[in-house]
Amino acid sequence: MAIIKNVTELDFDQIKSNLKVFLSSQDKFNDYDFDGSGLNVLLDVLAYNTQYNALLAHMATNESFLDSAQLRQNVVSHAKSLGYLPKSRRCSSANLQLVVTGDAEGAFDIQIPRWSAFSSIIGNKVYNFITEDSYTSKRDTNNQYTFNSIIVKEGKVKTVSYRVTGESSQKFAISDSTIDTSTLDIKIRDSLTASEYVSYTHYKDISEINTQSKVYFIQENSNGMYEFYFGDGILGYKPTVGQVVEISYISTNGIEGNGAKTFSSQISVGGYTSISIQNNSLVSSNNGTEKEDINSIKYNAPKLFSAQNRAVTAEDYVSILKAEFDFIEDISIWGGETASPPVYGKVFMSIKPIYGYSLSLDAKNTVNNFLTRKNVGSITTEILDPDYTFISMDVSFKYNSNETNLSQDQLESGVRAAIISYNDNELEKFDGVLRFSNLLNKIDNVDQGILNTAITLKMHKHIIPSVNQQVNYLLKFSAPLYRSTSIETVITSSQFTYNGETAQLYDTLIVGDVTKRKVFIKSAFSNLILNPNAGYTYPDKGIVELNAITFQSVDEIMVFCDPNSNDIAPKFNQLVSIEYDNTPGINITSEEDTIAMLGSTAAGTYTTFSRH
Repeated sequence: MAIIKNVTELDFDQIKSNLKVFLSSQDKFNDYDFDGSGLNVLLDVLAYNTQYNALLAHMATNESFLDSAQLRQNVVSHAKSLGYLPKSRRCSSANLQLVVTGDAEGAFDIQIPRWSAFSSIIGNKVYNFITEDSYTSKRDTNNQYTFNSIIVKEGKVKTVSYRVTGESSQKFAISDSTIDTSTLDIKIRDSLTASEYVSYTHYKDISEINTQSKVYFIQENSNGMYEFYFGDGILGYKPTVGQVVEISYISTNGIEGNGAKTFSSQISVGGYTSISIQNNSLVSSNNGTEKEDINSIKYNAPKLFSAQNRAVTAEDYVSILKAEFDFIEDISIWGGETASPPVYGKVFMSIKPIYGYSLSLDAKNTVNNFLTRKNVGSITTEILDPDYTFISMDVSFKYNSNETNLSQDQLESGVRAAIISYNDNELEKFDGVLRFSNLLNKIDNVDQGILNTAITLKMHKHIIPSVNQQVNYLLKFSAPLYRSTSIETVITSSQFTYNGETAQLYDTLIVGDVTKRKVFIKSAFSNLILNPNAGYTYPDKGIVELNAITFQSVDEIMVFCDPNSNDIAPKFNQLVSIEYDNTPGINITSEEDTIAMLGSTAAGTYTTFSRH
């Protein structure tokens, strides 16, 4: 009996062709004209039906595995089996200082209640920020009440209530895609009119739950909404029939709330309306994120599962921290035994937040408190701020105008865009090595008219001076400094005020010592040496050390140096970033390549780019 030999085809035309081959092998259809008969329609139907079934089987198989699933509900379901909860939106937050001016007859202390409202304008839109906790301050001798650290989150409070029915599988869904699940506040009352309530918390460790634990569990359902449920009387306390569940949470705009700088109060505090608000954060409101997408779920769920809710390896720390905290963009972890000098029994880490340069003190404390439950034995953790080495550069390239449709300005704009793209994609992360040849290649590939490129790199660091205070400053660059054996200076700085004069930093050779150079401060105008012993540079270590310096400037100071290599590789908590928005930034010049355009007749006036 004839059979269809190829049953793996998914293409419609090939399926139909296979059906024709099969039918033509039958005695009754030996010389049949399939294309010119009514049977052609039936073959189309059979081919379409076969294709649909094959595609359905193919998709069903793909959706059965986390790696290949494409539908969010299936990805979430697979992640759930690994104990992973996809992250919801997260509120943007800011740290504010409030000073309320009262009077001598005022109360001894006043309070900012929970859910107090503030507002800020981002672009042309007004955003609401609210307090998740209450804050209290005492009146000082100036009749003022100072609230030093008020955490506000972008969004508005929503409250919903449910009644416990006693169903064993009862789940309480929150039909709001803008929820920040980290702000959930769940209380249970005996009735709608009852004033007393019991607060329930999200479970953290299944081993710590017993029959009386007042905890709730949360998951994302097939509709993409979050739902929660309570214990069954064995793992967690089971509420009784008729009780009322009251849920409060913050509904947020997520990433839209980032960027708020100035705030105003929408309330009176203690009856007073004279309120001064200052943003304590070095940056505007930040850490607002969107709901976790399926690619992130696929990446994080297996890693969290492999960590098994404990921190042993560096990968464990990365997995559990990224799963728990949404404000983390990148993490570097290293053991204390690799530090200099070694510190045994300690794990060091540096966290780069999604917004801003470093974590706030509150965020660091939150991370450390979380890790105390995950660390093995007596291991302790210490969080170090990311240490940025900024790069500025002079870029020169030659081009053949006969080989491009772009103008000179357009070519230079394209080169700038390529450098910024390289910074965004390759740098500003803890394993982000500036590979000089790769950067050159990116620039050369901007347009076929670009023939060659030359780049001069400079590293620099920012000093935030402690004005009129004698302070030591230690600058660690991400690469060794250019090691000169002459009296030429290796480091320079932007101008600052020192002893009443405009001055700059320089360094010079120490005769007989090749490991370090002496730093001095010189007047920018008279060239007088104002401080001959300001510190030392250690070129091989990439260190600039300033000893007991009293700056009188309030503006930040930039310290520049040449790297010993054009390849710059960060270590531990170091990050490399091309600072293209600020001075000195990226300076780009271009020239027409006269030899490429005119041949050897232009060689007599042809010039090449200097290395210095």
